[in-house]
Amino acid sequence: MKSRRVSSDGDDMNEGAYLYFRISGNNLDIKAITKELNITAYNTHKKGEIYKSKYGEFICPEDSWQTQYEIPTEQLLENAIIEFIKPYLSKKSFITNLQKEHAVSLWLSLYPYENQMTTSLSKKMIAILHDINIEFNITATYLSDFYDGKI
Repeated sequence: MKSRRVSSDGDDMNEGAYLYFRISGNNLDIKAITKELNITAYNTHKKGEIYKSKYGEFICPEDSWQTQYEIPTEQLLENAIIEFIKPYLSKKSFITNLQKEHAVSLWLSLYPYENQMTTSLSKKMIAILHDINIEFNITATYLSDFYDGKI
């Protein structure tokens, strides 16, 4: 699925998929989260910080702690999700406590070149996601929209 193309603004764009585990809210203790989960965040932000991306600058509306995993093209989606969330499964009690005051979610971001694709999850995968009891979000951004100037 992966191919390399260049968008109209010169940024290198790739077809692919990513998983993100995100904790957000006010007054996050980022150091405590990192220590308890024993995972280094891909990025963290504090409320009010300016976040710069290739799409512009944004003021962070809340604190956040996030990890990221780029799914290799040869890896099945379900295997990638299981591998990615495995460290969090053993921290279910900590995550449950975090959810009392903060949002905890798993994101699947898909970047196909065009708008034809199929993604499905088995009953077993849905049960695993249900067991960890966090929000699961899926977004798809069609890279052709970048190249055609729609985004």
